[in-house]
Amino acid sequence: MPMPLDNPVILSSTYELREEIGSGGGGVIYKARHLRLNKDVVLKKLKAGTSASLETQRAETDILKSLTHTYLPQLYDFVVEGSDVYTVIDYIPGQSLDKMLAGGQRFSQRDVIKWAGQLCDALNYMHKQKPPILHSDIKPANVMLTPQGDIRLIDFNISLLLGDEGAVAVGRSHGYASPEQYGDFTPSVPRGSMPRVPVTIGSPETELADPAATVFEDNATQLVSGVSVSASGSGSYTSSGKTILDVRSDIYSLGATLYHLLSGERPARSIEKVKPLSSFGLPLSEGVIYIIEKAMSIDPAKRFRTAEEMLRAVRNIHKLDRRWKIQRLGSAVTAVLLIMLFAAGVTAAHTGYNLMGREKVEQYGLAVLNIESAAGAAEIEALFDFAAGLFPDRLDAFRAKALALFRLGQYDEVQAFIEHSLIFLHPDPHNPAEMAKLGDIHYIAGGCYFEYEDYSNAVIRYRATVEYNQDNAEYYRDYAIALARAGDITAAEEILKTVEAMKLSGDSLDLLRGEIAYAKGQYRESAGYFQNTIRLTRDDYVLYRAYRILADSFKRQNDFDAEIALLTEAYTILPPERVNELTERLADAYVRGAAAGGGVSYYQTAAQYFEELLNRGYETFRLRQNLAIVYHQMHDLDAAERVLLAMEADYPQDYRIPMRLAYLYADMQSRIENEHRNYAQTREAFDKAQELYIPRTQNGYTDPEMLMLRN
Repeated sequence: MPMPLDNPVILSSTYELREEIGSGGGGVIYKARHLRLNKDVVLKKLKAGTSASLETQRAETDILKSLTHTYLPQLYDFVVEGSDVYTVIDYIPGQSLDKMLAGGQRFSQRDVIKWAGQLCDALNYMHKQKPPILHSDIKPANVMLTPQGDIRLIDFNISLLLGDEGAVAVGRSHGYASPEQYGDFTPSVPRGSMPRVPVTIGSPETELADPAATVFEDNATQLVSGVSVSASGSGSYTSSGKTILDVRSDIYSLGATLYHLLSGERPARSIEKVKPLSSFGLPLSEGVIYIIEKAMSIDPAKRFRTAEEMLRAVRNIHKLDRRWKIQRLGSAVTAVLLIMLFAAGVTAAHTGYNLMGREKVEQYGLAVLNIESAAGAAEIEALFDFAAGLFPDRLDAFRAKALALFRLGQYDEVQAFIEHSLIFLHPDPHNPAEMAKLGDIHYIAGGCYFEYEDYSNAVIRYRATVEYNQDNAEYYRDYAIALARAGDITAAEEILKTVEAMKLSGDSLDLLRGEIAYAKGQYRESAGYFQNTIRLTRDDYVLYRAYRILADSFKRQNDFDAEIALLTEAYTILPPERVNELTERLADAYVRGAAAGGGVSYYQTAAQYFEELLNRGYETFRLRQNLAIVYHQMHDLDAAERVLLAMEADYPQDYRIPMRLAYLYADMQSRIENEHRNYAQTREAFDKAQELYIPRTQNGYTDPEMLMLRN
């Protein structure tokens, strides 16, 4: 409960302490006002320490001040006032999840999956710092839920646990702390495998305490001694009698936090007494249970190795469900490959053995099933070749391959494959089941055209789809959406009546109604339909389409904050094959938000997303150019130059790169006193841009930015 101060205190002539909002073993937390910026902040009064500990606190604060991440509060300042020491941190409006749990609130699986992605993202960022940074005290009390529905991971503890004698301790919270912090799991360190030591928030080396020595309140963090920390290795180890923690200690605590949010029950202190999540009788997906149980493995070697690996699992959660189901059916990909090898061996040996009809059908069905769940294009191709070799005229394998490639986003490959296949695929027109499969193939082709925004050709394919398959209401839905996108709203509304009579599911109906309203320019009305779709649907593709069109709707209304919030939510929920597109859309939204007055922080976030895409190997010209422009807008001219020079090496014939360098070099000189300016680099870059640009103008092409540069 916040406690207003009777006499507000002003520190360092800058911060006015207004109310105490928390306290614990590490210090007291105040809500304060930055008087010059007229902004709410949080001041954390650290536990008193020696002069040596003061310098350590200052050094660690300097490290943490460099952290900038969407789901972490920003640390701004380190203030010494007499004998008191404070850190200054972002004030995060909202409520901590432990208070919401205590009030009896329960959270949906969708919300928890979203927050899991955000927390993994934050931990991945912290763990990748040099040196790595561990949070070391993840629990619901340290997760804030903002009014926008996103989370912030708070309470960094810094080195506030240094005592008067210089003894260093680390906090552990019962139920959330990993077993190795209690000495419950201590495998030995293999010779020569001791990893380097990262920064740990509040936990340098100390001696291991008796875990049963003290009883603490539910949300209190127990101060212990004897825990050392490592960056990343093959486990948590014992060496010289000390337990070494690595990033998987944070992963355990994250898993325990998610366990509490879903079950409503705090995990037991002893891992053996933790009730299986599946025993609560909750409607949880197998993927969710798998992720949490893996994160909470007693053996660190069986947990996710990194937060990045756990983040991939969260984003891929729908595939975990499907993989488990396939495994239970005994149809793992390895089984198909063994069948293929066996068949090849039989042929090579010329034993004269021929597969019986039933066995052949079973092998075909197994291969088709595995095409649909294959991990990559090479695996899809191998399985397809095997299946098509068994039954060249059957449509099932063709449909499965087209769908699998479509899910990988390989739309060009899908279109080429379908166009080629349709030349010789001639199912019996009197066999409704086979004709329906042909309709399925046309539907996948229509989806490719739709993704490329070629709505006229999408309409043609979808029309063929509903001719061959007249019972699938979702096919009519997408046919109507393509018509609306192509501008034929009247025809789209006629099909809407058809699908209403077919009792199409509520999420799909809302998606179609939203698309028609959007095509009419009724953006607010369409937003309501799309939000209903997001709330109702369990179909990943429908969810993706609803997020994408709703984001476009917000974009048209210049509602940058709503667009950013929506795309950020989608980023944590949608499957990984959509992540690159969503990341680029997010970056673009932040750039437009910055240009509309959002400030430099918007550009900084956009740059982070662009860099994230580059780190994933997603290196398009447009993306790299946009990153250079963003750096220029941030006045980080060296970073902008670095990006452009790298592009110049890769695109030596593109005039836009030297053009941007000319603008950049001119800006660099404008920041220098007149008598010291030298525009030689600017002239050199301009001349090069002009040389490459002039041939383009022969066909009537003009670039306003080049015209401005020439003037």
